[in-house]
Amino acid sequence: MSGILSMLEDSRLIERVWFDDDLAFVIGISGVTKIEIYGECGSNAFVPWVAVYQGEEIWQRFPASMCGIQYPLED
Repeated sequence: MSGILSMLEDSRLIERVWFDDDLAFVIGISGVTKIEIYGECGSNAFVPWVAVYQGEEIWQRFPASMCGIQYPLED
């Protein structure tokens, strides 16, 4: 095993997600409080999706395959 976790197993905080058209969701900007990866049912397996929160409510959802994901750098 290479030691790389699947997106559904990775529990690190997500700082930012972005799309090819320069749209981005960033923690602390436009009310975004949290970004999480979770699984939606796909063909014979769970598929990674992104949930973007404002406060405690999910504000946006989309397949993780549509965006880039950035984790905070560790010190």
